[in-house]
Amino acid sequence: MPIDDEIREQTPDRRYFTILPNLLDDMGLSPHAIRLYLRLKRRAGEDGICFENTENLAEGCNMSPATISRTKAELEIAGLITIKKRKSPHGHFPGHVITIIDIWKSNIEFYDNKSPVSVGNRTYSPGSTRPVSVVTYKKNPIKKNPREKE
Repeated sequence: MPIDDEIREQTPDRRYFTILPNLLDDMGLSPHAIRLYLRLKRRAGEDGICFENTENLAEGCNMSPATISRTKAELEIAGLITIKKRKSPHGHFPGHVITIIDIWKSNIEFYDNKSPVSVGNRTYSPGSTRPVSVVTYKKNPIKKNPREKE
């Protein structure tokens, strides 16, 4: 039986709604990353901790489990979450502890002070944000029949 992932929030949100930093929109994240981040923030809620496995995250975000795994890596590389493996009582690694990093200070500095901010290992400057490119998809070329003429 799989053990659910543990999701933790460093900054408590309010009850019944979720606030997202505007900086997310200027970080060049994929739509999948924005969607998963929202789900993680929402599920962590007021207490800052919840348990939800990859399959449930995938279902809740309308994504495949493989996309959730890739997107977790994108969020981690972007400096928005940390992921640590969590052992089961039997010594296996069945789940993760996902911590949502507090980026509110960076968000305020970016927009109020119009100054560059660092999130994770990247620096963003107002007006010149650059995308986070961590997910690469392999193209699946359609093989042409060698008898066909172009």
